[in-house]
Amino acid sequence: MSFWQRAVVLIGFAALLLVGQPVGAESLRVQPLQYKTELKKGERKKGFIDVTNPSNVSIEAKFYVQGFRQVDNKGNLTFFKSEQLEKGLLLDYESVEIAARKTLRLFFIADGTKLPTGDVFGVIFAETLPLTQTGAKTTVRVGSLIMLTNQTPGSREAEITDLTVPFFQIGNSVRGSMVVKNPAPKGQATGHFPDITVGVSPWGKAVEHRGPLIFAGIARTVDFEQPSNAFGVYQVKVQANNAAKTATVFLITGWWQVVAPLLLLGVIVAGILIGKYKPYKKLPLKKYQKKSNLR
Repeated sequence: MSFWQRAVVLIGFAALLLVGQPVGAESLRVQPLQYKTELKKGERKKGFIDVTNPSNVSIEAKFYVQGFRQVDNKGNLTFFKSEQLEKGLLLDYESVEIAARKTLRLFFIADGTKLPTGDVFGVIFAETLPLTQTGAKTTVRVGSLIMLTNQTPGSREAEITDLTVPFFQIGNSVRGSMVVKNPAPKGQATGHFPDITVGVSPWGKAVEHRGPLIFAGIARTVDFEQPSNAFGVYQVKVQANNAAKTATVFLITGWWQVVAPLLLLGVIVAGILIGKYKPYKKLPLKKYQKKSNLR
């Protein structure tokens, strides 16, 4: 067998080995990433999440419920065991085998009679059971955040503790950032998505934005950018629920980026021409001597 024949055989054998290996066996996907709903007094509501096995081999997955809370101003979360949430969020399965490239629809019941009243924050986790091939024990965990309002919601107060908007802005939009805080006592089981509005006056329509989830005692930075077509001095007004702040800006945005320089050039040229060619010039006084008739 020649060198090239042996090379072709080896390449083909390597390709077979690669095809035979499970690709992505330790992966899972879940949708939706967030599930929000409201429960009336004594209501039980059914929901579901989709858990997908995108790999080319079957996997065994287990499902369980925990609580979550924010731990810092960046929105990082911590998860914890909660017997009340385990009783109030009932899952169809504790564990199940999901075939290769298949999706499992996992139903659950949110029972308002067993959940705490107010804002409820839980997570449904899907986790692969460890494999022992070649001694390796690895797992993958993904989750869907379950955010419920059971009967009466918690506090929806907000504070804007800082507003940063560059004074001089050129482009196609108005940009800035604000810091929004939930002033409820830290540790209180409440959180909300503030309704944020950004408006530019005296002209321009206010635009609503969906703020991030903010737990009690937490402050989050919210960046905003919205289309603009303006020239001159304006007031940018931002609102977060009941709170508001304003900032002054000078804008050259939209098609004014072309028009404003042309206008400025026109003013400069007109000024030069007016200075060079005045409509009239002051005539100099002629000096003359008055002749006297006296000799």
